[in-house]
Amino acid sequence: MTKLKSFVFIIFFALLSQSVLADDRDVFNRALNLSKQGQWQQAADLYAQVASRNPQWPEPKNNLAVSLINLGKITEAQQALDAAVVSRSSFSVAQTNRQRQPEKLLEDQ
Repeated sequence: MTKLKSFVFIIFFALLSQSVLADDRDVFNRALNLSKQGQWQQAADLYAQVASRNPQWPEPKNNLAVSLINLGKITEAQQALDAAVVSRSSFSVAQTNRQRQPEKLLEDQ
């Protein structure tokens, strides 16, 4: 019976994790919409929340960096890009953004 309880708990935890991820995807999409509207601070706040709950997911950190650049917070943006690369070294968007000058990132938007 103990093995069955452990198995049920693992399944429950896996389902719970997926629902949290779905919630975070919704928050990420809200932040993306705010970014498109130029509401950089609100977008940055949401990206930071998602990034803190999902350290393995580099996209929120990359988008956080773009928001921070638009807010003039270059040092923080570079830290967010570094964190994105650390969380997944194969995420080429963050690697490219990290190598570019912040002014160039602003021009490309």
